Amino acid sequence: MNSLATDLRIWNEVEHLLAADNGFVSCDKRGHGLSELGKAPHAIETHAPGGPRQAK
Repeated sequence: MNSLATDLRIWNEVEHLLAADNGFVSCDKRGHGLSELGKAPHAIETHAPGGPRQAK
């Protein structure tokens, strides 16, 4: 995962250095980086069925 205000391209150099021995899957979180936001409205239930869980 990339940090706030960055996108998957931040990992390009690392991928090139390690590509001979490793495989990679790169993606941006929805609405961040180069990804699209998707259709509104957005709700927690859309992303986490069952709603928020409380820590025990």
